[in-house]
Amino acid sequence: MAQVESAPPSTSFDPQGKEDEEGYTSLLVRVSLLLVRKDFPLDVQRDGAKMLQHLLKFREEELSTTDIFHLTVELVGSPNEEYASSKTENPGGQNRHSSLLMLAANNLRSLDAEETGGVQNESERSVDAVTSFKPMSCPRIRFLSLGQRPFALGCGRIDFSTAIDPNFLSSPTSLSALVPIPHLEGAIAPHAYIAPSSSKSVLSRALSLQYGKSSTHKQQCCSLPRGRILHSLPFPVDSPVPIAYFGLGTKAKFVNAQRRLIYRLEPDGSSHSSSSDQSGSSSESHNTCSNESSSSDNLSCKRSFGLPFDTQVDCDESELEIQRLMAIDISDYDEVNSYPKDQGGKQIGDVVYPQMLMFDGKLHIHQVQGCLLLAEHNILCHAFCITSCSRNHRHKSVLPCIINLLNIIWTQPEWESTFLCSGRGLSCLFADGHFLKTTYNIVKFFEDELKRSIGEEFAERQSDDNYFIALLRLVLPLLLKLLRCIHTLWKGRIACNLSQELQRAKTLMDDEEASQQNETRELLEKIRESGYNLLGLCMYLEGAFVELLDSSSLTVAFGDLGSMEFRHLSKLIHLVFFPLVRNCPREFWKEWMLELLRPLLRLCEDVLYSAWFSLMHRGRAKVAYYFGKLAGSAEDIEKLEHSLLLEFTRAVCHLLGNISSPESNSGLFCDYFEDASSKKIATFQDLESISSNSLLGYLLLHDCFGSLRMGLFGYWVDGEATRKAIPFCHALLWLAGVTNDGRLRLFVMNELLPSLIRRIDGQLSCAVRHLICKLSSSITDDVDEELVMLCRELYSYVSNNVDAQSLDIVGEHNAIESDADSFTCWLARHKKDLSTKACCAVPGEFDGLKAEWNWEFEDEFRRHLPLYMDMLKEVDAIEDSKSDYSDWEILDKLNPEFRSKYAINSIDHPHFRPISYMRRRKFDSMAQVRNHKHMSAFLSKLITLKPYIKGSDHFYSVVNRLQKDSEIPTSISDSCDVEESIHVLLNSILFLWEPQFHPLIREGHKDLLLRIIDQLSKGKEFEDFQPLAPDPEDFPTHLKPYAMMYIMTKLKAEMYARAEEQLLLHEDYDNYLASGDLDSYICASVSFEDDLSAIDVATCAVPSKFSNLDPDLIKLSLKRRAAVVQIHHQVRTYSDCLRGLHANELLKGRLEKLMTEFEQEGFFDVNNDCIDWKKQRFTALIDRFKDEVFEGLSLPRYYIIRGIIDCRLILLQKDTLLAFKQVVDEVCNRLIAYLPQFWRDTRHYEHYFCDVVREPLQKIFV
Repeated sequence: MAQVESAPPSTSFDPQGKEDEEGYTSLLVRVSLLLVRKDFPLDVQRDGAKMLQHLLKFREEELSTTDIFHLTVELVGSPNEEYASSKTENPGGQNRHSSLLMLAANNLRSLDAEETGGVQNESERSVDAVTSFKPMSCPRIRFLSLGQRPFALGCGRIDFSTAIDPNFLSSPTSLSALVPIPHLEGAIAPHAYIAPSSSKSVLSRALSLQYGKSSTHKQQCCSLPRGRILHSLPFPVDSPVPIAYFGLGTKAKFVNAQRRLIYRLEPDGSSHSSSSDQSGSSSESHNTCSNESSSSDNLSCKRSFGLPFDTQVDCDESELEIQRLMAIDISDYDEVNSYPKDQGGKQIGDVVYPQMLMFDGKLHIHQVQGCLLLAEHNILCHAFCITSCSRNHRHKSVLPCIINLLNIIWTQPEWESTFLCSGRGLSCLFADGHFLKTTYNIVKFFEDELKRSIGEEFAERQSDDNYFIALLRLVLPLLLKLLRCIHTLWKGRIACNLSQELQRAKTLMDDEEASQQNETRELLEKIRESGYNLLGLCMYLEGAFVELLDSSSLTVAFGDLGSMEFRHLSKLIHLVFFPLVRNCPREFWKEWMLELLRPLLRLCEDVLYSAWFSLMHRGRAKVAYYFGKLAGSAEDIEKLEHSLLLEFTRAVCHLLGNISSPESNSGLFCDYFEDASSKKIATFQDLESISSNSLLGYLLLHDCFGSLRMGLFGYWVDGEATRKAIPFCHALLWLAGVTNDGRLRLFVMNELLPSLIRRIDGQLSCAVRHLICKLSSSITDDVDEELVMLCRELYSYVSNNVDAQSLDIVGEHNAIESDADSFTCWLARHKKDLSTKACCAVPGEFDGLKAEWNWEFEDEFRRHLPLYMDMLKEVDAIEDSKSDYSDWEILDKLNPEFRSKYAINSIDHPHFRPISYMRRRKFDSMAQVRNHKHMSAFLSKLITLKPYIKGSDHFYSVVNRLQKDSEIPTSISDSCDVEESIHVLLNSILFLWEPQFHPLIREGHKDLLLRIIDQLSKGKEFEDFQPLAPDPEDFPTHLKPYAMMYIMTKLKAEMYARAEEQLLLHEDYDNYLASGDLDSYICASVSFEDDLSAIDVATCAVPSKFSNLDPDLIKLSLKRRAAVVQIHHQVRTYSDCLRGLHANELLKGRLEKLMTEFEQEGFFDVNNDCIDWKKQRFTALIDRFKDEVFEGLSLPRYYIIRGIIDCRLILLQKDTLLAFKQVVDEVCNRLIAYLPQFWRDTRHYEHYFCDVVREPLQKIFV
């Protein structure tokens, strides 16, 4: 197997090493120049030429001047169709690039000065060719072989063949001494001469374009050996050198001349005469050039590759060509630095998709940039496909650069916003056939190469293998992004906004649709399949999970598993998850199995259960989304659905078989398969100890299988799926036997056992047998035999782990000698029981539920009921809290025995979801009860708080006091609505029950106020309490009718029915007592403090309709009514005593003197905290007042003190009768009017019948 080694260090072609230094456009320029090299295949050169044209046409503003120059020069010599046609028409044009060599050699110095900004006032300042020269560092490439024929030009005879010798650069000989350059008559600048040192620097500059001078040659002048003569120079060596060639004069002239000469190279090779208005064009061009950016001066040097030339040059034609170039009229070509405004739309229209245009024909700038990126993406992909087919290793060195550029394109914001974030963008992207074809070819290339890499014939190609692994590192992020885009086509909102063509391409094959949709569909499926296969093949590489693959990236790419169809999931399982299970090392299980495999297994369990269940019991698999859009007749569609479902089920069962294989579980099951009844292997105690060596144990420990129902195996309907799933069930049986895992035990007893009996019993009338007949499934005898063997092992498990009563053969089991006979009897008994259930009549209680009776559903409900009741009890036992618990807090509060019994070790456990729902239901139902309790506790603290809160206090003064002083624990104040509680205290409690405040009143009145608060709170709790009881909504839809029947049957039981009847009758009796008909009798006969005897109840006038009411309930009502009657009597007595005060003048006189003594002692100074309210003087005065006003009456002491305050207020008024009505009569009548409401609000009782109705879970169902 090929190995994955660490990433090699960056090389000259390593894109990662350049990425930090170069931007996207710079990298694109560099790669484009690589692609047009002459040693590349012609098709690759054409792709490079296309990219050069693209860059010059659409990205000129992003390019430096040097880049524009180099790209244009390279484009002239590239195998481009446009330029190829011009060469056909004008054969002399093929030597034009030879002439451009001289232009580049003589003008590149001025471009360096422009970009580096080394010259100030450059438009007016002349440039010295020697002092400002900066040699460039260019890659060394092969120099062309120029013709060696000498020719005469002017008065000089020059031979260039020996001057291009590489040794010439290092020769110390002076150029001026070897090559004389006399004056040339009629030169462009006759006043300018070249010094010998200048001649050396210019020639060195020209040759550096071909040789690629290194840094060691920096500022080193070249020399020409004596005896050698130059060849192909456009001027005689004895003449002065033209300024436009050797860089003398102003910068503006140099730049204009260089630019115009380059852009004036017309395909037809026509020449122009010099223009007289050269100065005007020079000025305009200078304005254009002055806006060029100089930020890329260093990068431009790095990208200056050698210029390509033909190997044979006609020297005579070259001479004429260069002379023609010198005579070009450049005044008509000013706009070389920007696109013409009137043609911009036409240029952009070449790359923009019409679908992206808005209603007004416009589009956003980011969409234009995105379309440019797509055009570049297509060119690069095509170049990759051609280059990858080459056997030349030098050609393949450019592949990493191309892949890196593609990765950069996919991370550009314009690319993402244009194509990846909307259905319209994805429609445009995948409507591009070139994009789909080239991307598929790239993925297919890597897939095929990796297949060969893994094969034996590739094992020894270590160098190639390492190079290919390096390419894989680059292409995998690109592949995952591409796959995620394809997955998105089926996801939510984007899927609804795709074009009609792409919507049809997502469906299965339709013969009536256009070939374009068929081609798009085929390419999408091929990319998906090859991409999945490439990922899976990578997992076979040694070290791939360390050096090559990233789980987080795959998790993001496959984060939308729920949006995939069955056919896609099947491919994903076969091509990706099979290799994952087989090759993932143990140390990476947490990273890969939990993040990637667990979501898949849970999805498969849930979807397969829904599909097979609905197919068995509803006649059609109700998972239409996962089938996709199918075309054809209804019968054909149904058959195709069955085929897709069977294929997916087989894939899942095959995956489960691999998960349970000995290779994935370190041989833990070997002994078990040899002897299932062996007890020596039962050494493990829990799944955690097994999970270190068993993938299956690890997945079970982390709840990776969801609810683990038989739909995961297709209910044994298909023979092939059954055969693949049986090893998995064997492994589950083994784990259930050697661990104390309750979840596995439930699976064996509630799922595996009944489904096996139904499948084996060919005579049983059940849904599985009917479905087998409907699908015409091919069930072979060997599959049936394997199921019987599995059933026999299940019997062995039951015999060793379950009590004898569950075997259903009590009494018979001991009489049977052989295990074979015992298994046969056990199996026969189970078949008989199921047959009996299938033939039983429909219960009468089920008739009114508007559902069709199904004995299999009722049997499933009965199996599920014990677990459900245990969950209810556990949730009910969790104490109430002021705020709801989080899921993890609920898990911690579950009883350890309960958690162990059902193996609930995380919130992802399938049993935890209904537990969390029950807890939420209980919390919401208890919200009002909880609020009443918290308010009662808070009010009780306020009543006893000192200094006492008075009924006359203002609301905000009380609030401010509580906010400033933390006199009440925050645990109490934070649990209720403080403002609402203060309102209740001031406007209800104190307003009605304490109309006059005095510290002595509060001290004597405190217990009564606390009792009133408690009774009001309990009355509200009694009214709002909703018990946690079985609810049909807790069950699956198909089990709700059976849950309803069970609950109704239980509630109609004698105990609950009697309790409910008695409580209704008791409520009527309380309403009768509220009328007051028995108040006089109760006041005279019933004692509030003592318990009522049977005689007391018997002597009460109880109407005949209440004769069946439980006597204990009657006692509770009479006792509570007696307390209300007593309060009513005390209020009336107090009011009557003060009523006659205004008519007794002698009494008023004595009371006025007594009030004076109270005032002298400070009795009415209720806000003075320094007064000792318990001193003897106050006691004596209070007793004197009692004797004067309430003589012989047994009123509580707080009434006496209240009477003192009311009497003082009355005596201060002239009209004592009016004062009495205002101070006493109105207040007493207000309380008396409230007492009927108080009777209803405080209605609560502690009785067995109340407990039965309030707590049916404990009293009835358990």
